[in-house]
Amino acid sequence: MNTIYTSCLKELVRQISIECTDRGNLIMRVWEAYMNMVEKAAIETTKSHEKMSKPAELEITRVHKLYES
Repeated sequence: MNTIYTSCLKELVRQISIECTDRGNLIMRVWEAYMNMVEKAAIETTKSHEKMSKPAELEITRVHKLYES
């Protein structure tokens, strides 16, 4: 999906750059900043999820052991 958006944006930038190079460059810079922000957010969300999952898994294991005893 990201590839489709990037391809469309590049075509849009190309068309806009024909009339005004500065506008095309600005749009591309904004898009790149946005994509970097989204990527960082995804990484942080994954790290947070992993950090929260580990204690829950340990607690589930502990409870299972209690019921087995």
